[in-house]
Amino acid sequence: MKEIFRLLAEYTIQANHDMIRILEQIPLAKVTQDVGAYYKSILGILNHLLLSNIYWMGHLAKLIPELKPILHELPNVQPKTPTDIIWDTLDSIKPALAGVDAQLKRLVQLLPEQKYVEGVKYASSKGGEQTLIPWQVLLHLFNHQTHNRGQVAVLLDQFGVENDYSSILWRKY
Repeated sequence: MKEIFRLLAEYTIQANHDMIRILEQIPLAKVTQDVGAYYKSILGILNHLLLSNIYWMGHLAKLIPELKPILHELPNVQPKTPTDIIWDTLDSIKPALAGVDAQLKRLVQLLPEQKYVEGVKYASSKGGEQTLIPWQVLLHLFNHQTHNRGQVAVLLDQFGVENDYSSILWRKY
């Protein structure tokens, strides 16, 4: 199982890098344009992607002792709403995204194989005890990023910008 998540972590690093490289070639006005999406703009989608990763990675790192070193490497941000823009330019979000992607790869490496399937109990903010299964949280993270990159790809298509950064099959790992 760990090998699958290693591949997904490396793919995520490459796909996010390629996506940002394409975005750097278009006017910032397109990246920040309100297109009527829930997160308003491409930059809004990227902020959401990044904040979601920080939240779930931090959650796992607080619950699993082997992952504690990750906590100190994640950006310390406290958004007030799900649509907050923490990083308001590509220049500011690019290093944050690359850093969090690197920590996601590190998280996959630090998590012992047997802990991928062990349920982790915690007190829910909504009350009561909940159980997280690490492999399910990680799969959610990787699927969520794919979904968000797909949203960006659709917007780039609508802007007439060629983009093909999502194939997992044709990359070198």
